[in-house]
Amino acid sequence: MASGYAPVFAIFAGLVAIGLGAELVWRRLIDRADGQLVRFGSIGIFSTVTTAIFFAVDWPPLARLALLAYISAFIVIRLVVALMSLIDIPRRQRSRLSIIAVVLAISIATSAIAGPLGVDPNVAEAVSICFSLVVLVLSLETVWSTWEVSPSWRAAGTAVGVMLWVAWCLDMKGVFWLASMGLPCHGS
Repeated sequence: MASGYAPVFAIFAGLVAIGLGAELVWRRLIDRADGQLVRFGSIGIFSTVTTAIFFAVDWPPLARLALLAYISAFIVIRLVVALMSLIDIPRRQRSRLSIIAVVLAISIATSAIAGPLGVDPNVAEAVSICFSLVVLVLSLETVWSTWEVSPSWRAAGTAVGVMLWVAWCLDMKGVFWLASMGLPCHGS
């Protein structure tokens, strides 16, 4: 505020409010039809309006970066939640996966802006590990509360999840991604 600019979170909230307002007007114009096409159209309207405003205003460089990261995360979250509604999975799994998607999108946005904002690399790494720990805990909770398999299979899923998390934290990204991609292939 000292430099004459509003805090970035207030600008972000304003952009989201304007985008949601435009989306609401669009939904009323199309006679409140409820369906997947309307849902994705609403996300498109929101994205178009917020993008137009974002590029129309000459933001300070750091505010521009933060706004871009978090508006993109917000749009990705909405798209992921909309896409999950197309998949036939139980509601309780969908809600847990939505929470995981929110945490992942926010953590990716935060990690993306840490360096340009001048955050110490060690602090950025610590924040990244904390976010990944939250994702791990949420994932393990999902395994234990929604998998309808024996406790030994749940324990095996827990062990694999923890090993993947350790590989990620030890910067063994190649091992992490190979194992992450190999697990679904092994089950088919």
